[in-house]
Order: sequence, then C-alpha cells, then structure tokens
Amino acid sequence: MKEWWIQVGLLMLPLLAVYLHIPPPKLSPALHSWRSSGSFFTYKTQNIFFRDSPGAVGSSDVVVLLHGFPTSSYDWYKIWEGLTQRFHRVIALDFVGFGFSDKPVSTFRRTFHNLNFLSFPKYCPNTREGLYFMLHVDGSENCIGAMLEK
Repeated sequence: MKEWWIQVGLLMLPLLAVYLHIPPPKLSPALHSWRSSGSFFTYKTQNIFFRDSPGAVGSSDVVVLLHGFPTSSYDWYKIWEGLTQRFHRVIALDFVGFGFSDKPVSTFRRTFHNLNFLSFPKYCPNTREGLYFMLHVDGSENCIGAMLEK
C-alpha cells in the first residue's frame, strides 16, 4: 500500500467537486435590504460596496463608518437610523474582501491602506470640517492611514 495518497486523492476528488458546486446561501431579508439600499463604486478594478444615506435636515455634519475585521458595513445596521437623525450624511463601505465588495482571488492586503476614500468627492466630502469617523478594530488603522496620506 505504498500509493495510499493516490487512494485518498481519488476519494477527495468527488467531495471537492460537490463542494465547489454548492450554491451560496440566500441572503436573509435584512441583508438583502441592506444591499439593495447601497451602491458600488470601482477603485483599481475592485467593486466596493457602500451605503450613503441622507439624514438630518439643517445639519452639515457627515459621519463615515468603517467596519472591523472580519466583518462588514452591516455592523452598523442597529445604529444607522439613529445616526441619520443626527448627521446630514451617513456613509459606510465594505473593504475589499469583506461584505458585498469584491473578493479578489489573488493575494491582497487585508487592510485597505491603499484606498484613500477621502479622495472620492462623489462619495465622501472633501472637507474635514464637520467630518466624523466611527470605527473599530481595523477600521481605525485604515482611517488613520488615509488621513496621514492627506
């Protein structure tokens, strides 16, 4: 039985084929609603999901929400409505590899330092006055890295 690894490989091949053809699970109604209320923009060939909601009338403050590792912008769903009552705009995005953003097959950095999201005036304001960040875990290092680039 010198060739045991061939037998193991032959047993694993059908299991791998079945695994690769299992469809992804359907989104829950809450996740489906979150995704349908967001949009995508492209940065360096990657589609990045973001949600941008108008909020309080009379306020000019904007809050940008950055999720941690290994989560997504959906982390903020429980406080989203409360934030829209306080801020003029509430913006959250999914980093590459997380949430609804692209998940590249090739090796990519787990962090998002190379994306200076403040350079996207269509999605985020160009001003720092009245601009707030809410972040946790990796969101903090991403935000600090982007602000240092400015």
